[in-house]
Amino acid sequence: MKPLRLLIVATAMVAVLALVAGFAAENEQNREDKRTATETVVAPAPAPTRVINADVPRAKPIVARVGQSVQLTVKLAEDDTLIIDAFGLDEGIAANIPTPILFTAISPGRYDLKLQNSGKVIGQLVVKPARPVSESGGTSPTPQPESPSVAEPASAA
Repeated sequence: MKPLRLLIVATAMVAVLALVAGFAAENEQNREDKRTATETVVAPAPAPTRVINADVPRAKPIVARVGQSVQLTVKLAEDDTLIIDAFGLDEGIAANIPTPILFTAISPGRYDLKLQNSGKVIGQLVVKPARPVSESGGTSPTPQPESPSVAEPASAA
């Protein structure tokens, strides 16, 4: 009878040790999950960039910063194609129909808004460098206020 009792006690001890080891592993996993959750740093979402709107043709340059969206509303007297080579922009414009063209300013510089068929320059886009994070308070670039755009009549070619 003694060997049977010894076997039962040994089995009970192994079961208790397995149970303790299981709880210890679960507690270690919980601690690691909590540590990971508190150590994770999430960057704030960038503030939405303001879209620069402008009517074209116009004499005054359109000013934007790198990374900003620019929406041009182009109205011409004749069918033509607006080209901004530096941005790979090539958009057909139908006569007497205001046509919206949306793109992102990707590099600083001065760019002519040129018509392919007539060769006319109907405006200019000036793209300034993006503001450093230190100047914009840690958010995305904020443009200088632009005076409201005024559509200028298109001249017939």
